[in-house]
Order: sequence, then C-alpha cells, then structure tokens
Amino acid sequence: MTPFTTSGRFQPIEDKGGTLRSLAVRGAVATVLSNGIGQAIQIVATVVLARLLTPSDFGVITMVTTFSLLVANFGLNGFTEAVIQQKEIDCFLASNLFWINLAAGILLTGGFACAGPLLGHFFGNPHLAPVAIGMSATILLGSVSVLHLALLQRAMRFTAISINAVVARVASVAVSILFARMGWGYWALVAGNIALAASTSAGGLILCRWVPSLPRRAPGTASMVKFAMHVYGRYSLNYGARNIDNVLVGWRLSALALGFYKKAYDLFAFSASLLTASLTTVAVSALSRLAHDQARYKRSLLGALSVMAFIGMGIGADLAVVGKDAIRLLLGPQWKESGEIFSYFGWGVGAMLLY
Repeated sequence: MTPFTTSGRFQPIEDKGGTLRSLAVRGAVATVLSNGIGQAIQIVATVVLARLLTPSDFGVITMVTTFSLLVANFGLNGFTEAVIQQKEIDCFLASNLFWINLAAGILLTGGFACAGPLLGHFFGNPHLAPVAIGMSATILLGSVSVLHLALLQRAMRFTAISINAVVARVASVAVSILFARMGWGYWALVAGNIALAASTSAGGLILCRWVPSLPRRAPGTASMVKFAMHVYGRYSLNYGARNIDNVLVGWRLSALALGFYKKAYDLFAFSASLLTASLTTVAVSALSRLAHDQARYKRSLLGALSVMAFIGMGIGADLAVVGKDAIRLLLGPQWKESGEIFSYFGWGVGAMLLY
C-alpha cells in the first residue's frame, strides 16, 4: 500500500462499493483466522519448547521480558492509536511522528541494555544482564515499523496485517526451536523474540511503501504526541497491574518458581485472548469511526461484550476442571506444578475475558 498521494494527503485504497460495516466484518474474519493460526502455532511452540527447555529457562526470560515488553510498547501502544483516531493526517505529520518514535526507541534501547545489571541485582540472578542486552534489540527493531503498521490499520488493511503477523510468528517459533535443539537454553527464547520483532518490522516496511521525509513543522504534531503519551500512560498502568505478580514471584522466590507460575498464567491468559485479541484490532479502528455517534457506539460495544461474556463463562468453568490434566499431558510431567496453579486460574477466564 502507498499511504499518501503525491501531494502528501493520506489516501488508502478505497473499498469498491463497500461500507464501514463490510470492511469491519472482513477485517474481523481476517484477524480471527490469522489469530487462530497464530494461536495454533503458539500451542505447538509451547509444547515443543516445554520439552526442550527447563522451567528455569522460561523464568529467566520472564524476569527480563516483564520489563522489556513495557518499554518495547512505547510507540506501539500510543502512536498507533494516535494515527488511527486523527481525523486528517498527511505525510509530513506522519514523518514527524516516525522520527520522534524512532529517537525514543534508540534512547530506550540503550537505556534498557544499560539497566541489565540492575535487573540482575534486583532478582539476584547474574544471567539477566546479558539477556537484557540481547532483548534490548527488540525495542529498536520494533520502533522502526510502528508508523508503517499504524498506517496500514488506519487504511483497514487487516488481511495484510494478519498475514504479516502469522509469518513473523512462524519465523520466531522456528528460530526458538532450532536454537533450543542446539542446546542454547534460554538464549533460544531471546533469539525467537528478536526474530519476531525483526520479521514484524520487515513485513510492515514491505507492506506499507512509504519513506518518511525529514522532520519539519506540521500542525497537530504536539497534540498527537500528547495523545500518544496519554494512551501509553494508561497502557503502562494496566501493564504494571497485570505484571506485578511476575516481579514479586521472581524477586521473592526464584526463576524456577517464576517459570512454573508464568506458564500457568500464560495458558490462562491465552484462553481468554482467543476471542478478544482477534477482535481488538478491528474494534479500535471500527469504533473510532463511531466516536461521534454515541448511540451506535454504545450499542456496538455492549453487543460485543454480551457475546464475549456468554462464551467466556463456559470456557472458564471447563478449563478449571480439565486444565490440570491437560497441561501435564501437553507439556510433560516436569510441568506438574503449572497444572496445579492453572486449576485455580481457570475460574477467572470469563471475568478476564470480559475485562
């Protein structure tokens, strides 16, 4: 997609005879399908890697990624929403946002790499410093394509976005499994995360054929940056609330205990995200178009929540009963403790999905 005309005006490819509803429906189908494929790939990866690596390996990576993912999402959760909701956007405004985001990504990459020894001291684990340096690469790689992927979402090119996500996931899993079979331990997971970021960014740059211009004065830059910071601030608060448990378990117990806990929680969250993650991308873009029609906005939102609540409560009850045995069967006997933890998490699937 070429997002801008020669005059610099944003002009996505028009849907022939289509409407917002048809675009949203097709986007939902594409994202649900791709997320289903992605989840299947992730299940296979989880089963294979759980047998090639130890719970302690996963715990070491979790200690680092709990912080690196927050930093890596600086632009992705903020500038993306800013680009989507802006009524008018041109190539000069988008270029300013690109360079601001890239500069922030470079600073955050260097800062996180330098913070590795602090993480190692906090958790009492000397392996974390080099792992933090490796994971810092994902921050820079991700920042390169934030604006390109945001422009694709603004144009509602969900099929292209979905294909890119699946390809990146396949590359990540393949790299992780290859390195794990070679005996690299937790470094296999580091390599997989770097491959995911690199593949996603490369796909975004290929799908959105746009080269940013040099920064210049463009009306709306400051307001969009302010909006992005507001979104990222809210994201950070939610992220902190959802990940403080990882910090406490790793700090007070060990990488082994965190490995068991994190695997159980990931499978719990995975169950809830099967539906919500597939629809979030479409919902943000579609509901943004209804922001000025409160009645339609409320009807659309409440309708989606009703369906998710109905499905989620049934899934939660089922997983609470069979989850323990299912995890031991899929991941192997070394993950028995994760199964026991999951049996308590299962009841919360419905509530988490609705939240």
